[in-house]
Order: sequence, then C-alpha cells, then structure tokens
Amino acid sequence: ECPDKGHAFVDGIVFEILPEHIDETVKYLDIREQGGYDRLELPVYDLKSADTVIVPVCTLYIANSTNAEYLGPADEAAIAAQIIASTGPSGPNREYLFRLAEALRSMGADDQHVYAIDVHARALAQAEEQE
Repeated sequence: ECPDKGHAFVDGIVFEILPEHIDETVKYLDIREQGGYDRLELPVYDLKSADTVIVPVCTLYIANSTNAEYLGPADEAAIAAQIIASTGPSGPNREYLFRLAEALRSMGADDQHVYAIDVHARALAQAEEQE
C-alpha cells in the first residue's frame, strides 16, 4: 500500500542483499536517498496475481507529499527541469533518470510518466550542450 495513494503498482526489480551486507547497504542508500525520500518496508506482490506476496518485506525509498523536500504537484516538463538542475550525493540526478527510463523500457514497463519526464529532460540536456 502506497502511503499517499492507497494501493499502487510500481514496476521494478527487487534485489536480495546478503545478511552480511545489509547494514552497509542501508547506510549507503540512506545517504543517497536522503533528499526527499522516506524509507519504508512493504510487501511485494506478483503483478499477475495481486493476492500473491512474493517478497514479504522489501525496503524501498519513496517520495511523498509530507516530505519537506517534495517538489509538489508539477507537470512532466517542470519535473524534468528540476531533475536537470539537481545533483545529489551520488551525482547528477539526470543520470539516475536516464538510467531509470532505460531500465524500465528494457523490462517492458509501461510508465508513461517516467518516459515523458525522460523526453523533456533529454531535450533540456541537449539544449544545455548546445549553449
């Protein structure tokens, strides 16, 4: 269950982390995702059978409207502009967006919101390069 939306579906990949690497991985992710994300533990359901839990406890990071750094409602062009202008502890946010869009496309996900942001951001990045 998504805190702001009730039940929601998200395409992605779940990674299993070996017990001896959990602490260092969570520490790294807490730093990487510090700007605008909350860490949650939720079950993962099979998309083909929404009643079937395939991972009982999955740690994920999610931006929600109660977070102080949440951008707020915005269209894809505004979100793209914010991403292009932002850099976090792991590097430029644009690189994360571009890789996310590529990964979602490669897995056959239908995430038109991310794809639209990607198109706007790539156009902004290309315009920057031409300046």
